[in-house]
Amino acid sequence: MNMEAATTTTEGGQGATTTTTQQQQEEGATSSPGMMKVTVMGPPGSGKTTVLQLLSQHYGLTPIKTGEIVIDHALRLNGTEDSSGLGQKLRDFFYQKKDKTQRPPIELVVPLIAEHVRRAELANPHGWIMERGIREPEHYEAFRNADLLPDRVVVLEVGPETINKRLSSRRIDRTQDRVYSIDELSSPSLRPRDQEVLRRLQKRKHDDPADVARRTRRYRSEGYVVRLLYPPNTVREFDASQPISALLPQITKWLDASYHLQPATHNNTADQP
Repeated sequence: MNMEAATTTTEGGQGATTTTTQQQQEEGATSSPGMMKVTVMGPPGSGKTTVLQLLSQHYGLTPIKTGEIVIDHALRLNGTEDSSGLGQKLRDFFYQKKDKTQRPPIELVVPLIAEHVRRAELANPHGWIMERGIREPEHYEAFRNADLLPDRVVVLEVGPETINKRLSSRRIDRTQDRVYSIDELSSPSLRPRDQEVLRRLQKRKHDDPADVARRTRRYRSEGYVVRLLYPPNTVREFDASQPISALLPQITKWLDASYHLQPATHNNTADQP
């Protein structure tokens, strides 16, 4: 991945100036040369997981799936794997909650995400890409204080008909806890080649039309406010109802320009559905 130098010098060429993370975000600049920090957000069925997977492959980014991080930590039963005690608190939360729409307290979630992000930044100089990220406007400050804000936010927009079509078609492999979208299942390069995996695929209960409608309403009310909290020139909306083969080049063109990257030939991961 080729990136132009992003160091700024004072007049006369002496002394590099340093721009703080907050200033960079306000100005729409990347937070550190050579490292990408991207969030992909959108309603259910917009293709967040597929886009995240393809962008992570294209740019060599570490995928950060916040929902999976929380669930994985809550399911850890070995005390040696839960030295912080957050796993037990999360298990208590999930066992005790009566409203299935209730989310874990942000003070339990942010430390887990921060741990994964810091690990990713140490291991991968290219950066990371996060699925959904901030879910509620009230969580913005917690993410900012933990230095978890992205440099660029990809917003995927789709209408209700597309959402219903996609979610009624996607399937889950519960053995691997892996969800396959309609784009993946219809793409020769993305669909699972293992026949045993194909036989295990089944529809998710969360893709029930009533549940999808509730989740979509919640995203519309919260997601719109969340995106307004980011600096406007760090956010770009894309029509995610189009085929992934048309959508992906539009996103990478914007990210290439944002991070001053040399346009690269796409990996063959975006076949026409």
